[in-house]
Amino acid sequence: MAPAQNAVNLFIWAIVFTPLDIFFVGLRFWAARLVRRKISADDYLIVLSMITTLALESVMIWGIFNGMGMRSSDLAPEQLSVQLQLIPATYVTWTVATTTFKLSVLFLYIRIMSWPMVKRLSYILMGLTLAYCITFMAVFVTTCSPDLSQLWNPRPDGHCRDLNIGQLGSVSTNLALDVLIIALPMPFLWSLKMRTRNKVVVITAFSLGFITIAIMIWRIQRLVSTGSNPKADFVQDLPVLALTTTLELWLCIIIACIPTIGPIIKTYVKPVIKKLTGHATSEEIPRTQIQRITFGRGHIGGRRRGEYTDLLGSHNLTRDDIEAHQQSSSTSNELVNIRKDIVMTRKTSTGPNSGENLRSFSVEVKADRQTDVRQIPAQL
Repeated sequence: MAPAQNAVNLFIWAIVFTPLDIFFVGLRFWAARLVRRKISADDYLIVLSMITTLALESVMIWGIFNGMGMRSSDLAPEQLSVQLQLIPATYVTWTVATTTFKLSVLFLYIRIMSWPMVKRLSYILMGLTLAYCITFMAVFVTTCSPDLSQLWNPRPDGHCRDLNIGQLGSVSTNLALDVLIIALPMPFLWSLKMRTRNKVVVITAFSLGFITIAIMIWRIQRLVSTGSNPKADFVQDLPVLALTTTLELWLCIIIACIPTIGPIIKTYVKPVIKKLTGHATSEEIPRTQIQRITFGRGHIGGRRRGEYTDLLGSHNLTRDDIEAHQQSSSTSNELVNIRKDIVMTRKTSTGPNSGENLRSFSVEVKADRQTDVRQIPAQL
């Protein structure tokens, strides 16, 4: 018997998105290698999320070739048994996959964002995510009594709870957690001192998760409509429910990787765009043999002391670089990452004792890496 058409469509979706997920996870690790970044907890967790998503796909394909999408009355007893065994297998793999995705995003926040409040809130959401996983795993494995096999091997003394109740509770809680996780960094990102255009790009990259929110709302709608229809055929409706489940995870993995592939875009994509369009992708300061940029704050000659910094180097500084440098602490001897180059900085305090804090530093700047700062005798 040929598979149902909606089950075949589901299989095509899997063929399209599985290589895409593997591709984006590969880009994530390639970007880390480009900047010589150590593999972190968020990287390992997204790999675990992808592995459990692949396990879910295997379960789904097993169901496709055993009558998924067909009327229950048209299935052989063995095929119907397989469709019912899909339920606990799907619950477990989906719960693990969505939990590890959330933890990956939260560990990413902790790794790349310096705001203490973001870190504290991320740890709180990690605790809630783990509590969600443990709670609903317990709900799923205790769906039937005496055990889960009651689903496909019913016994007179056994019983099962309404499956829709557990699913609705799980998906609704998952939806609430995703909204909190996606919204967490937004106020902090908007407070960044950078051009509005760049700020919008950064916020957009972290807001793509709202796409998965829409998919979960679609899934809840399908669960409600199926549960409220006494004539609904569970097996016949499975392909649509399976699509909402797997599509959410496929997109989650891609979205979690997008904020991490910046080094690849800077190294390979931006030069191509610049070559094709004939102009720089960022507002650049014209190249000279030695460039000098001075910025700071304070009132020269007044009582209030101020600090000014000179940047000198042979590299192409951009406005974005300067804005990023201004984010660093005025008392810190570290520069933010600018370009692969060696620059000289001089910090001079102005005021009644102008010039008393003249200092020079040799800074080895590596793209997306910690700077190496060494104090040397003043030579400027």
